Amino acid sequence: MSDDVGQTGGNVPEWRPEAIEPPMPGPTPGAEPTPDVTVAGPIIEPTPALAAPAAPVIEPGPAAAFEPAVATVAVTAPVEVRQGPRPSRARWVVAGVIALVIVALSATGLFALAGASGSSQVAAWAPTDSIVYTEIRGDLPGDQRQNLGSFLAHFPGFADQSSLDAKLDEAFDRIVGKASNDKHDWTKEIKPWFGGQVGLSVSNLPSSAAKAKDTHVLVVASQKDPAAAIAWTKSIASGTPKDESYKSATLTVFDTSNGVAAAATATGGVLLIGDEASVKSAVDRGGKDGLTTVANFTTAMSSLSGDQLSRTYIDMRAYFAALKDMAGSLGDGPAVDAALLAKLPDWFASGTRVESDAISGELVAPIPSGAPKVVDKPSEIAKHVPATTLALLEAHDVGTTLQTGLAEAKKQTAYADSIAKIEQAAALLGGLDNTIGWIGDAGIVVTSDGKTPGGGLIIVPTDTKKADQFITQIKNLLALAGGSSGATVKEEPYGSGTITTVDFGDINKLMGGSLSAAGSPLTGNAELSFTNQGGVVIVGVGPAWVKSIVDVKPGSSLADQARYKDAMARVGASNASSLFLDIAATRALAEPLIAQQPGSNYATDVKPYVAPFDVLAGATSTKGDNGIITYVLTVTKPQ
Repeated sequence: MSDDVGQTGGNVPEWRPEAIEPPMPGPTPGAEPTPDVTVAGPIIEPTPALAAPAAPVIEPGPAAAFEPAVATVAVTAPVEVRQGPRPSRARWVVAGVIALVIVALSATGLFALAGASGSSQVAAWAPTDSIVYTEIRGDLPGDQRQNLGSFLAHFPGFADQSSLDAKLDEAFDRIVGKASNDKHDWTKEIKPWFGGQVGLSVSNLPSSAAKAKDTHVLVVASQKDPAAAIAWTKSIASGTPKDESYKSATLTVFDTSNGVAAAATATGGVLLIGDEASVKSAVDRGGKDGLTTVANFTTAMSSLSGDQLSRTYIDMRAYFAALKDMAGSLGDGPAVDAALLAKLPDWFASGTRVESDAISGELVAPIPSGAPKVVDKPSEIAKHVPATTLALLEAHDVGTTLQTGLAEAKKQTAYADSIAKIEQAAALLGGLDNTIGWIGDAGIVVTSDGKTPGGGLIIVPTDTKKADQFITQIKNLLALAGGSSGATVKEEPYGSGTITTVDFGDINKLMGGSLSAAGSPLTGNAELSFTNQGGVVIVGVGPAWVKSIVDVKPGSSLADQARYKDAMARVGASNASSLFLDIAATRALAEPLIAQQPGSNYATDVKPYVAPFDVLAGATSTKGDNGIITYVLTVTKPQ
């Protein structure tokens, strides 16, 4: 198929980025107006049981009004399009990628017409010995339909929720057509039979390339038309599939070239595709006595909050044991001690959901015995960094955590030598306790003055005297190195202490002239500055950046900003570690550089789709006996 956007093949509707883009300023002379779309087909009454809820369960912020469609329209004829101005290939690519990202982040399947039940139809068909299981809920369970509509309303072209399904169908038609060289079509071949749920399970990993046939993989998709589901499966298979009876089902067996017998069947409201043994085993179970009867699986899934668009389960010990066997049979990778495997949590679970103004998710696992105990608490570092902070990655009780981790790793044969070398290096500074034991909370910080980013490390010491001793030892080492290192050291009184700066010389020369050759804007000397004052140790790129941290006053810090507070409240203001990334400010900093590129169409073809993204935040914390990572990606309506 040609890459030219104006061309279509078969009955695939014409892709029109204008449908989801803001209008371009000024009409093109002689061009027709934006084409109208005429959809023909019978009206299907929505099932009462699938009616969208009146309001979302979770409403974290103001949401755009969402009006469900009065009636559902099934596309049974090609979309009639009057040819309009032909958009650029770049614009189609950007529009397609953004649509695909939104689909992927929302666990695909944004085409369901009403929120479905929160229960899974496909998990029960997965085998009990599944090592990895992942599930996608394209039927949008519970509050996800309404939340999704409000979320997408932040993006160009999605304000009119009544046309949401038609736009997404159009996007999927284009994606499926592109992926299959126009041999297949979403609207006509897949959507009519697809029930919205897909589950993938892996219950065995090959211990060597020669034993790949022992791998057991099963895909389970909910379906509402068995004949259409099997017909589609046959249409995408190579060779000539053969039908054979197996108990109460008709099994379609496919030709394979790697010795693995593949099969498919549509039964009990699902489409089963996988290796023949796994498909037959699933038919034997008939949707009973499957993965949903496994205690670890049910515990893992119940640890996730709210309705999920996608979720994943991993049997951690079985997974790493399989990896160990695989690495051993291939003669690759380090040996993994049985004691280390025993310390792994029983399971791992993750889930993703959409809020009215964000995509959020969780990663959960039981806390292994012997793991460092970090008390959840609010950020201290955020009080010491400016409001213009672009990014902050922070962890609490870092010194204790590092020492405990090193002690545990030293017990493992595979890592004993490496840990011994670390201890020898630390002995030059008085041992591990004097080197890292005084570190309390630590944060990697990136800030900006509106034009140039800067960054460094900020530490809140648990013992200020030990912190002072460590810094003194560093200064002594620098003095001993003297001019032989090629660096110069200078000290400057500032604030309530002294800033020490190590000047390594011209940065371009240090890089062998590669920066100037590449046209990099980075110039000047490479400097590293540090100080210990105001209750924090500050290490950064040059004295100016260190001074900007020293100068932060109460009321002007990141911790005082509403957007930071809101983001942390969503992921857990009291935590063991956290991440804050100001996407909007980072984008604004990068845009002038992007716009300077020759032929850049960023302002018209890219910015409208990335402008809504505002903040990415995450945090780790303890919830009962589990450790949990919570993350959120927020959007706002661009000004």
